[in-house]
Parts: sequence; structure tokens; C-alpha cells
Amino acid sequence: MTAIALEEVLFWIAVVLSPPDTSQILVKGPDHAWAWTRQVSGWSFSEDRSVWSVKGNTVIEAGARTKEVSLGDIVEGVEKHDWTKAATLKLPGGRSLATTDNGFTVDDETAPGKHYVIRYRRAANARAAAAFGPAIERVLGDYQSGKEWMLNLDTGELFSPPSELNWGRDAKAVWKWAEGHGIGLTGLGVVSQKGLYGYRTKGAYFEEQGVTFDNVTPEIVRASIESGRSVTQASHNDGPLLSLFGDPNDLGRLYAFQSAAGNQGVLEILAVGKQPSTLKFRYKLVQKANPRK
Repeated sequence: MTAIALEEVLFWIAVVLSPPDTSQILVKGPDHAWAWTRQVSGWSFSEDRSVWSVKGNTVIEAGARTKEVSLGDIVEGVEKHDWTKAATLKLPGGRSLATTDNGFTVDDETAPGKHYVIRYRRAANARAAAAFGPAIERVLGDYQSGKEWMLNLDTGELFSPPSELNWGRDAKAVWKWAEGHGIGLTGLGVVSQKGLYGYRTKGAYFEEQGVTFDNVTPEIVRASIESGRSVTQASHNDGPLLSLFGDPNDLGRLYAFQSAAGNQGVLEILAVGKQPSTLKFRYKLVQKANPRK
């Protein structure tokens, strides 16, 4: 397809023809398999996490190799074609585009065997049919603050270990108790530093620009956990690795997380209290749709 990269042409076609509830575009050919996942700021490309978008006949790639590629007349007629009247459209350069049950195929008549399949994952499918539960607001204290300093993320319950358990003297006993109570988030000593520690909880940053607590989607949370940059981890008192949720220079930063029970969600730190040391935050969990009976 001339000097323009094949994936840019296929991406343009896929975006222009995609259903409005598309969550992911999958393209597979004889030598390639590409995927683009919908984000707030565009479509994240599987190969290098650059964010792609379409403006008119131009594909814009924002990332390490930011560039704009105008497709000219290569895709002429795609937007205007009436697929109800003809299931196949001839493209310039001896290519043809045809509909399938869940996408399109592109064939290169000048190169036998060059067959590409465009498929869509829809937000209505079983995996993506999800929404968030209500926002839960909590306050955790430093473990020496006298306030509750542990949280079960799955239930929203706040805890403090029994008085006979002391994290400074016998951390292993505290962690054993915490595991038995489903603890996923702790204050420890990091509350005063504008952060929390996740226990048996995976954390990741959101790489996309423009993501907020209100506009983030379950799909973005899942993608961040599966392939995003993990939060910093540290061990204390020879205990387990803990995930750090917090940044002294960026109090309102968002984090994706997954609890030990497999529940995913988004967390935002709201405010810090000094006397005693406490941290106010909110989070919400992804709620999967009930299967139809």
C-alpha cells in the first residue's frame, strides 16, 4: 500500500467503520497481529503503547515516534460506502474491503495470500460488560496514630489489629492477621508522606492523558493493570512486598489496583491530615454485569 505503513491504513479503516461501543480493534494478517485498545485520549497500540487517533484522512501517532500520516486517496470512498447494498468495496491499488459478522477483511489482489482480518471487541461482550460500583470514601491513619489503619478493599471495612499484635515487634503476626481479614490497604508509616501501602494488592499507573476518577472506564483500569507501569514496591520489617499508592508531589494522582480477591478498581488520594497523621482517599470497584438467566 504505497510507502504508507500497512497498519496505519488498516487502523484508519477499522476506526472509521468501528461500532460506537468498540473497546478494542484487532487486526491479524499473514505476518502481523496488531491490537489497539480504546483509551480516553485515543487508541493505545499494542506494540509500543503509542496512542493513535484519526482526524479526517490522517492517522496521528502520539508517543516515542510522534507523527501524522495523511492517507490521501488510499481510503477514498470507505466512509461513504453503503454496506447494506454491497458487502465488498474496491480500494485503490488493487485491494478490496469486505464485511464479516464482526468486522472486515482486506485482501491484496496484487499479492496472493495477503489477507487481513479486522475484528472488534465490543463493550457489550461478557468481559467488557462492566461498570463501577459506588465511590467509597475512607480515612486511614498511620499505624501509630491510634486510628484505624487497615482496609479491606473488597468490602470497605476498616480495621486495626488487636492490641496484643504489634507491627514493630512482630510484623509477621500482623501480616498473618491481615491476610485472614482480607486487608488490601494499610497506613503504616507512609500516611504522613501522602501515601498508602497495598498489601497483597497490585497497583499500576494510568499512562493515558486526561484520565480522571469520573471518566475512567473499567476497560482502562483492566488495561493498566495488565500492561501498565507498576507502582513502586517496598518491604518493611522483613515482611512481604507492599505496593506504594501515593506521591508527595502529586496528591491527586490516580492508581489502578487489583485486590488479592481479583477485584479491580481505581483509587485517588484526596487529603492529608497531620495531627494525627491520616490520609483521606476514595476508590471504586469494577462491578461485572450479572449474567443473563
